[in-house]
Amino acid sequence: MKFSINRGELQAALTGAARVAAGSKTNLLACAKLEAGDGLSVEAADGDRSLRVEAAALVEQGGAALVPARRLLEIVNSLPDEAVEVAASAGSASVRCGNSSFRVPALNPSDFPGFPEVEAEQTLEVPGVVFAEMAKTAVPFAAKSVDDAEIPVLAGVLVERDGDVLRMVATDSYRLCRCEFPIGEGAPFSLVFPSGFMAEAASDCCGDVSIASSGRQVRVSSGGTVMTSRLIDGKYPKWRSMMPETVASSAVFRREDVLGALRMCAAGSGGKSPVTFVYDGAVSTWSSDGEDGSAVSHAACECDGSGRVKCSIRMLESAVKACDSDEVTIGLNGPMKPIIVTGGMCRNIVMPMRD
Repeated sequence: MKFSINRGELQAALTGAARVAAGSKTNLLACAKLEAGDGLSVEAADGDRSLRVEAAALVEQGGAALVPARRLLEIVNSLPDEAVEVAASAGSASVRCGNSSFRVPALNPSDFPGFPEVEAEQTLEVPGVVFAEMAKTAVPFAAKSVDDAEIPVLAGVLVERDGDVLRMVATDSYRLCRCEFPIGEGAPFSLVFPSGFMAEAASDCCGDVSIASSGRQVRVSSGGTVMTSRLIDGKYPKWRSMMPETVASSAVFRREDVLGALRMCAAGSGGKSPVTFVYDGAVSTWSSDGEDGSAVSHAACECDGSGRVKCSIRMLESAVKACDSDEVTIGLNGPMKPIIVTGGMCRNIVMPMRD
C-alpha cells in the first residue's frame, strides 16, 4: 500500500479514529485500518462503536494496513502542512513528509473486524446544523453512562420524528430536556441514541445527517463519515407524564438576568447550597444560604401570579442555559412540583427540593 494525502485531510480522518480506538483494551482495536483504493478509507472500532472516514488521496499502490491509531495521529499532528506519503508492507508502515520520516509497527489488516452492516428498518434525514445544535442541547441532560444510571436507558437521548417535528428528549431523572424543531413531514421515527455516541456524531457531522437503525444498531452518515453503534437495552420512560403542559403561575425573565442571579447565589454561598427564588409582581428574589456564606439577588420579571420554590443552582442553570432565546419563562405548579423552564426550542424541567 502506498498513497499521498494532504496533511489536514489525514489528520481529520485519524482524529475520529483515534478517539474511537482510545477506549479499546486490545492491541488490535487500538489500531486504525487504513485502506487505499479509489481514495483512502480509515476505520476504527471499540466493540460497541465503529467509524469509517473517506478522504481524497493519490493512491500509487492499493492495499490495507493496520496501525496504532493514537501513535499515527501524534505523528501527523507533528508534521508541517504539506503532502504526506504513507506506505506499508508486512509488519510495518512508514510516514514521510518534507524532511521527516517515521516507521510504526503494523498488524495484519485481515484480523480487523468487518464494518457493521445496518439494514435500514427506519430512517431519518436531518440538516447537519439542526442535528448538531439539538444534540448539543439535549446530551448534557442524559445520565453520564449506563453504569452511572439507575435506569440504563437514561444514558441515551430519545430522538423522534412526530409529523413535521424533530424532537430530542433527555433526562437523568432529576431534570429533563425536550427540544423540538420543524423539519418537514416524513415517516415516523423513534430511537434512543447512546448519549456519548450522539455527541461524537454531532461533532463529526459535516453536512446533512442520515440516520438508519436496524435491530440493536444505529448508523449515522454525514459527508464522508459513517458511524455505527450498539443501542442501549430498555424502553425509554413515558416522559410526557413527567412534563406538565400547563402551569399555575409563571414569570418571564431575560435569560442573562436569571443566569446572573444564579451566579451571584453560587458565589455567595460557596456553590453547593440550593437557591430559593420567589416572584410576585415585577421583581423576583433569589437567595442562597450555606455554611460558607449567603447571597441575595434580584431580577426583573413579568408575572401572571406568584410563586416560590427551592432547587439546585447547577440544575436550574443548566435548564436556563439550554434555552436558545433571549427570554425564558419559569412556570410553577407548587413548591414540590416540577419547575418548567421554557425558551426557544426547549421546554425543560427541574425537580425541586424541600424548602
